[in-house]
Amino acid sequence: LAAQASLAQPGQADAPVMKLTAYEIYVLLVAILLHDAGNAQGRDGHEQRGFQYLNEMGAVFGNNSVEKRLVSRIARAHGGKLTKHGKDTITGGIDEATSDIIGQKVRGRLVAALVRMADEISEGAKRANRIALKKPYKSPTAVVHNLYCTTVHVSVDVSDRSITHRYDVDRNLLSEQFETESGNIY
Repeated sequence: LAAQASLAQPGQADAPVMKLTAYEIYVLLVAILLHDAGNAQGRDGHEQRGFQYLNEMGAVFGNNSVEKRLVSRIARAHGGKLTKHGKDTITGGIDEATSDIIGQKVRGRLVAALVRMADEISEGAKRANRIALKKPYKSPTAVVHNLYCTTVHVSVDVSDRSITHRYDVDRNLLSEQFETESGNIY
């Protein structure tokens, strides 16, 4: 099991590579599983529910509360806002760049950045709930998030070490207003 993150510029072949430890990969995978689990109770605030879920699961993910707190903070960092730090949920939500848990070093901010990047590049039309997009809308507050998914097109070019994130928006939608669960209007 190996994972690595490249700091390369597009087309730059000799960029430094940062390898994750086996424990960091474990933390990454648990955070990935956890990061959108809160959507089951509604989209708004979903990123805040991770620690609660880990505690409800008991010993399935271990009994170390420091580990659970770090994993839930990494999962939480993929979205939302923090009161003091705004949208900078990585530096604002994860106390230290490197944490020591049960004798293992975890670069929490790096792992959180990988979760956020993976979440962004996995967006796309396949994640949209087509039923939620049929008029009349059964759940008007779910529409904007599902429409967003339909606009995103991501391509990853491994040989060029680049990611292209493109948005295609239907002009007819630009004049419509959409409400989120928190009451924001877009």
